[in-house]
Amino acid sequence: MSGQHKDYVAGLDGLRAASVSMVILGHLGLGDLIPGGMGVTIFFFISGFLITRLLWAERDRNDNLDLLRFYGRRTLRLLPEMLVLLLVLTLIAGPLLNQPMQPLQALAGLTYWTNYYIISGLGHCDHCAVTGHLWSLAVEEHFYLVMPLALLLCGFVPRRLAVLFLVVIVAAAAWRTFAFTVLHVSEIYTYKATECRIDSIAWGCLAAVMERAWPAAMAFIKRRAWLVFGAGAALMLASLAYRDPIFRETLRYSVQGLALVGIILPLVVAPRLSGVVKLLEIAPLRWMGRRSYAAYLWHMLALTLAGGIVGFSGVIETASRATQLQALPYALGLSWIFAELSYRFVYTPAQRLKPWVTAGRSVEANAARIPPDRAAEAVS
Repeated sequence: MSGQHKDYVAGLDGLRAASVSMVILGHLGLGDLIPGGMGVTIFFFISGFLITRLLWAERDRNDNLDLLRFYGRRTLRLLPEMLVLLLVLTLIAGPLLNQPMQPLQALAGLTYWTNYYIISGLGHCDHCAVTGHLWSLAVEEHFYLVMPLALLLCGFVPRRLAVLFLVVIVAAAAWRTFAFTVLHVSEIYTYKATECRIDSIAWGCLAAVMERAWPAAMAFIKRRAWLVFGAGAALMLASLAYRDPIFRETLRYSVQGLALVGIILPLVVAPRLSGVVKLLEIAPLRWMGRRSYAAYLWHMLALTLAGGIVGFSGVIETASRATQLQALPYALGLSWIFAELSYRFVYTPAQRLKPWVTAGRSVEANAARIPPDRAAEAVS
């Protein structure tokens, strides 16, 4: 599309919008109808795909990778809205809703280890502020810490990177299988631990390597776009339909990662799927996609308030289906209202500092190169 920033990937905003919507509906209690967990997996995949492409492009432009600036951009992208959420939950929502924020709980959210805070049992509290959904952001942040270093150590050599990501994918699947079937760990661990879910991100990284360095594979995808896309979609549906508990806690994420390779690469490179991309690029979905991170942050508070509006106190997932459907429009409306407020009054002002942490030879050059409204192309 004309006017897009050169690093923008058409269609991915729409996928982010669909993914966060699945998460919201799943947490509302419609998980038996809407696969909320798959929405998180899609987020992981997109993060790996886009970060790999962006870091590779930065290396090409500048002949190096500035790690300090990368971490500065990630901090500027993620931390301001997280900090405001935790402040609101602590100082406003907590007292009003009788959901106090525990100090260690706030620290876990702010320093990105909510997943292990939950796994360890420290997060067990019936009436505390709701921050359990921040576990997935912890997984992504752990990935951001090691990903640039891995690229540098591999020298951006495609074969080395492919081997690295394949090792991560296989190792994570093997560890999940061993941990669940031999060590008998809980489903909470296999779902939320970084070492158990990092392969969902690695699949996206591997897809980026394929797009850049495997011309034969990409030529096949372009020629057989609908076949590859259909196979990916069918594999994804099969992973949802097969309900065996051992499969779900061990190989499900591996199958879904492979399915996403087949779904997303044709969308990115194949003109034959331009109709699907245009659908994903419609204005409402792009608007939602750009605010998907904020919507994810705030949706649990929105769900709590929506329950109160319809007269239900407690975790809305435990309410009757009739109550959940009554709360549905309020939950969606409040989630996106909060997302817009966060995007407009927290994220957007914070991005004015972005030129100072953008790789390049000078701050002025970067300020001229990056349109002010393109900050939203950063992954959530």
